[in-house]
Amino acid sequence: MLGFRDDAILLSGPAGSGLKTGILGDYYEFWWKITSGGPAKQYRFPTAIVDMNAGTGELFIQQTGRTVLGSAGHALQLKYDRGYPAERLKVVLVEENPECFSHLQKVVHRRWPTVPVDEAAGPVERNTCGVYLLNLGLRDALETVERL
Repeated sequence: MLGFRDDAILLSGPAGSGLKTGILGDYYEFWWKITSGGPAKQYRFPTAIVDMNAGTGELFIQQTGRTVLGSAGHALQLKYDRGYPAERLKVVLVEENPECFSHLQKVVHRRWPTVPVDEAAGPVERNTCGVYLLNLGLRDALETVERL
């Protein structure tokens, strides 16, 4: 059963998802620097991070009493907070569970207020911000990602 602390998903210990998400944050940056062309190519190649089962973007680790970014949060952090010219990076966050999706929208609005959440969660054809919040199952999500 899902539990939440504020908008973060509750987890019991720092191992597992807590450890994984920190590693993913570093990996996203490393991978994006390569696939975007890096500084030599001025990060000009279009790239995307697609996070299936994105959750809420935050994890609350009960054992430590800390809220940390989930993988979706790390993807957004790369796009907005690391100081890179990441305009050509698309971040696609897919969460099937309606309750998690609602919390995800709140986390995005709170942590990255420049992201137009209504546009990000709206029709992909009208999206100009490069962040896509999809409340879809696997099959529909894959079809949508193909169109991007």
